[in-house]
Amino acid sequence: PETTSNRLFDTFAQGQNAITTQSLKQHLNGLKFFTTNIELHEIINEVLMLNDQYRTISQKLFRFIRISPPTVQNYSVTLNILAEYTKFNCAYIHKGFITPDAIETALLRENNAKRIDKITLQLMSICFSSEYELVSIKELYYKMKKLIPNTWRKWIQQQLEEGAGEYQIISELSDKFDEEMARKCILDIKNHGYKSVLPE
Repeated sequence: PETTSNRLFDTFAQGQNAITTQSLKQHLNGLKFFTTNIELHEIINEVLMLNDQYRTISQKLFRFIRISPPTVQNYSVTLNILAEYTKFNCAYIHKGFITPDAIETALLRENNAKRIDKITLQLMSICFSSEYELVSIKELYYKMKKLIPNTWRKWIQQQLEEGAGEYQIISELSDKFDEEMARKCILDIKNHGYKSVLPE
C-alpha cells in the first residue's frame, strides 16, 4: 500500500525530500548496520543507474521500486531489500529478525490481513534453521537477490571435491532452490571455486 511505502520513504529519507547517503546512513546506524561511505554510494548508485531518468531517489522513485515485481531488476536492489527488512523488523522479543508475529504486525498495520499466511509461508521457508522461525537480513538478501546462500555454496564445493555429480547435487537442492539457479551455481563453483555472495 502507498501509505506503507510513504512511511518507509520517510524512514529512509529522514525528513528530506530524497534519500541521500547521509539519510541512509542515519537509518542504517539505527538498525546497527554500520556502513562505509563507499557502500552507501553503491546502494544509492545501484538504484540511479537502473533508473537513469531520475537524479535523486525521490518518493516517486522509491514507490516505483517498492511495487516492482520479482521479475525486474528494481525488485532486487539493495535499497529495496533494506526497505523490506525495515517493514518486517518489528518483532518485540527477537529484535533484528523477521518472525511470524512481526509479519502479522506489519501486515495488520497496513490492513492487509489476507496476505499474512502467504507472506509468512514465503519468508519462513528461507530460514536456515527449521527449529527457529527467525529470518535475518542475510537470508532476505539471498532470497531477493535470487542467490544460493553461502552455507549451501560451501556444501556444493565439498560435494564436488568428493566427486559427486551435478545431477546428484541438484537433486539434493531441488526442494529448496530453482533447478536453473542450482545448475548455474554449481557451474560457477566448478569454474571459480567457492566465493561469498554477500557484500564484504
